[in-house]
Amino acid sequence: LNMQADSVLHEELQIAELSNNTNLKFVALFGNAILNISPSTTSENFDKIVQFLENGIDYAIAQSNNDYIGLGYSRLADILIKRGETEKALDKAKLAMESLSYIKSDSLKAVIYIELGNAYAAKGELVSACTNYNTAFDIATKINSIPLQSEIYHCTSEIYSILNIDDEAKAELEKSLELDKENNYREGIVRDYFDLASLTNEKFFINKTIQLADSFHYTYYILAAKRLMLAYIEVVEKNSEKALNYFETEPDLKQTYLNTGGIAYYYNAVAQIYLYSEKPDSALHYFKLAEYDYLNNFDKASIRNIFWEIGKTYELLNDWPNAINYFTKVMALSKKMNDVTSIAAVSDTLS
Repeated sequence: LNMQADSVLHEELQIAELSNNTNLKFVALFGNAILNISPSTTSENFDKIVQFLENGIDYAIAQSNNDYIGLGYSRLADILIKRGETEKALDKAKLAMESLSYIKSDSLKAVIYIELGNAYAAKGELVSACTNYNTAFDIATKINSIPLQSEIYHCTSEIYSILNIDDEAKAELEKSLELDKENNYREGIVRDYFDLASLTNEKFFINKTIQLADSFHYTYYILAAKRLMLAYIEVVEKNSEKALNYFETEPDLKQTYLNTGGIAYYYNAVAQIYLYSEKPDSALHYFKLAEYDYLNNFDKASIRNIFWEIGKTYELLNDWPNAINYFTKVMALSKKMNDVTSIAAVSDTLS
């Protein structure tokens, strides 16, 4: 619920400003809530979050508070990665590093190294990513931070996944799960099962995530796991009727799609159900309903994704001219974003 969240953030900030309390203002500007923004949200929502973060960084600079300067740039890098602006994300992560020598908090230092690693990973520079993850892990081990160690296991798992070394990717998540169970780190355990579900496509892990998230009242992971279940039904089972029934009968799941990107994102979700169930005629109908809003209200990364899916739909229909047309659009956007991985993938498809 991005509009409501934005309203609450500004109300919180107003109270902090009226209190004339610097610490309260930092708390308002650097809360964790903004990190929940979905990569599939609209440009307007992204713009508001970026502006809010930039205001926070400006305030931290004015107060000469290096901890919040570093945290602010790291947060901004995280949001820009979600936007698909990997070049800008890396620049912001490097700005966060410039504050490192003035920061006393070891946990914050680890966070900054992790975010720099994430920015390198998003750019496809995996060696540099791992170097920063290793540095962060050394710090996290030294201060015995279970959440940070768990986070880094997930980061390294993602690296192995990018390299298609799924056994090693799974092993990293299993290390995290063992650590989190030993230390009763509940949120970590739920995330471990969620990422195991994403990696392995095993229904057991999806159900385990939903069960634990429900018992611990972690709404975020309940909804995320339901999205995974929807994907499992449409991609693995290839059952469009079952997937549509699940989508429509889980009201909180359907509502999150409408909240995230409006009716266009909902249409896109329905189109994907048909696409991965290999019913391209129905998929194309819903993609076309979504396309106009995507072009006018979403960022390049989201537009590129829907173009890719429309291209795959035309490919299934053996409509080669339209498939080539859309994959060429994907190529143009990938070049604008300087996304080497995407350029390679679409080059292979076009060839």
